[in-house]
Amino acid sequence: MEISKRMSAKTELNIAVKKFDEMIESQERIRDYIPSESEDKHLLHKRIFANDKNHFAKPSTRLYFIKKLFQYLTETTFEKALHFDLANKIAMVGEYCITLMYLDNHHQDEKYGVADEPSREANRLERMETEVDMFHYINTEFSGETQDKVLQTVYKLFKLYHKGMELDKEMLTYNHLIQNKPLTHQIDPEVDAYVDVEEFIQVLQMVNPHKLQKIVQQHYLRLYLTRAFLINTVFFQVFAELLIDIFGTREKKYKKLITYARMFGMAQQLVNDNCDYLPVNYQFSTLCKLPEDTFSDLRRGLVTLPIILFFQSPNTHKGKIFELYTDQSVQSSIRSAEDQQGLLNVLIENGSLGQGMSFVCALATYGEQQVQDEMGMFKEMFSFVRNNRYYKQYVNIKRELVQ
Repeated sequence: MEISKRMSAKTELNIAVKKFDEMIESQERIRDYIPSESEDKHLLHKRIFANDKNHFAKPSTRLYFIKKLFQYLTETTFEKALHFDLANKIAMVGEYCITLMYLDNHHQDEKYGVADEPSREANRLERMETEVDMFHYINTEFSGETQDKVLQTVYKLFKLYHKGMELDKEMLTYNHLIQNKPLTHQIDPEVDAYVDVEEFIQVLQMVNPHKLQKIVQQHYLRLYLTRAFLINTVFFQVFAELLIDIFGTREKKYKKLITYARMFGMAQQLVNDNCDYLPVNYQFSTLCKLPEDTFSDLRRGLVTLPIILFFQSPNTHKGKIFELYTDQSVQSSIRSAEDQQGLLNVLIENGSLGQGMSFVCALATYGEQQVQDEMGMFKEMFSFVRNNRYYKQYVNIKRELVQ
């Protein structure tokens, strides 16, 4: 048994190393496609050159995702060579899009140093210039029907993303969580149909019904999943649809690939929400998140997955975390490492953070099932759901708490 475990761990490590090497290769390749005039656009350039100098964050997951879909959809070596440049240009558009999404998020959440009017103005200017560059790139590098398809994808992405940002700002509150009846709020019938939040609920019910049944406020869970889709999952779905439209030849597989893209994007956003509770003194950062950005959801009064699970116990509707959601004067004060550590300890001891971590595995399990017959081509993409540096640190902290 012990030998089997060691072999399994070694296999997982080899897969992770192989994936990271492929991601680095993709990242290096895409540098040939970044226009020279974009080099002074700080965030875009920093993301494209992620493994240079002190940029220690992993390369772009979105870029790698687009590459993997392209590899799958083009069946022969000849097709891959024929469309290689086009696929990389589409990936470059994806990098433009996610950079704009990050800039919007930094502005709304007051993260990444965007905290006063001069920094907000600099953020707005960088966003405007990056968007101008993106449309110039699309108009220069694509033509005809392909250009139309790329533009339609970009317009659709940002229409949905900005609706998600509005929802994020207005609806994910404690007051909406404790309502005893479903919310009457509807974003837009067309948008609601595209999001199809019931598919995610059904997956959770099928893979992990016990975790789902623990959540009394199912109406709020649906609202939360809608927001998670619109601010992140949408990227993976619209680009999967674009790649299928341009390169697709195996029609029977389309539905599974779209479902895979949806589960992957949703899992990524929920993991991101789970990782928002590591105190500033650990100095964990990414290319688009600074250590001091931690606890940003809680400071803004948002109720995300770990907090939804936290408030399922009656005795949790009091105490420090309750006060943070009912007293605005307390919210913005969560800056010291000591206060943050205390709040994290509560979430760990309560079990809600661990439940949130395992909750997401249901989506990953179902997503993996969609592509299990494709020789593991996509399976390793879900490794972040079960193994990332934030989760490892949470496990270490939990181990210290029980000693």
